[in-house]
Amino acid sequence: MKKIVIFLLLVLSVCVFGKTEAQYKPYLNLKSEANRNPNVNSLVFSGQMEENGKVVSIYKKNGNLIYVYGIEGEKPEITIVGVSGKNLFSNYGKWAIGENYDKIKANFLVFKNSNYTYVLSFYDAKGKIANRYILEVYKRGECCPVFSKDLDNFTIYDEIFTGTANKDILNKIPEDSDESYVPQI
Repeated sequence: MKKIVIFLLLVLSVCVFGKTEAQYKPYLNLKSEANRNPNVNSLVFSGQMEENGKVVSIYKKNGNLIYVYGIEGEKPEITIVGVSGKNLFSNYGKWAIGENYDKIKANFLVFKNSNYTYVLSFYDAKGKIANRYILEVYKRGECCPVFSKDLDNFTIYDEIFTGTANKDILNKIPEDSDESYVPQI
């Protein structure tokens, strides 16, 4: 009997304390998908790549942002828990695109791990042309991305760059001292 109680306590502790960020999966924030995503209430960004159909999702938990990338609803290929000022940064820039347009505002959300920098870029064209979201990956120390894909604007759910509920997300994240990914005018 004692062994059964110990075994049940062990199973219970693994179930309760064993949950990690692995529970976060890439999901779009579509109404049909919301029921499948157990973390839909903490989702602050999602978008799907135009070319390969993979999904980028960002969740907010305890002041951290959790970046996940991969096939929708599947185990993520990449998960990064972004801690503000440690491996999570922001940046911004403005530049003109052609002589007939005002300057475009760009915001960058930057996640870093030991070898790579993952940059989610938002280009706000102020209605002159379509806004643009890009995911780029840089190998540390290099200025050209090893991966650069546009996200499909029709799949975007954005509470980081354009949302009002979480407007302070970018303001609370320190700027990145490495600006190699910011386009130069």
